[in-house]
Amino acid sequence: MNKSTSSKPSPGKIATQSSEDSVGYQLSATYRVLNRALQAQVARLDVPAGTWIFLRTIWEEDGLTQREVGRRVGIMEAAAGSALNKLESRGLIRRVRNADDRRKINIYLTERGRALGHELMPKADELTARMVEGFEHFEVAQLCSYLMRVRQNLRAVESSADIKNEGTENTIDS
Repeated sequence: MNKSTSSKPSPGKIATQSSEDSVGYQLSATYRVLNRALQAQVARLDVPAGTWIFLRTIWEEDGLTQREVGRRVGIMEAAAGSALNKLESRGLIRRVRNADDRRKINIYLTERGRALGHELMPKADELTARMVEGFEHFEVAQLCSYLMRVRQNLRAVESSADIKNEGTENTIDS
């Protein structure tokens, strides 16, 4: 058997799977392209990078607490606070102390934030339509179902890793 037909990996080869066949690579590459396309849409409207998902969450349900917004977006409350600060400084949201529980602060859209939603959501819907162009309706539903399952599986891995790493420093530099 010559070298070109050998099934052994070359000495310098580390990856056992091509990027085209890697689900993780495909998800990551797709996210990057989607994020660039989305940022191109929102940048023209003075929406800070990385805050689109927060606005979208509040457009779906106005009046959530910072903790609820962070949970729905899938990040820690403090990181959500940083993004919400950017939106508040641009006059897109306002914070209001909860009348029933003074410890909580609810997040509401301003008129400007609401108007922005009416302008941006059709652009997001158009981007989504272009993203799944050529797909049948059932294929889009199936894709969403698969992606939700992948996310659930990864959350289980994340939870397992959190338990295993409890009390240890979890940085690459340690």
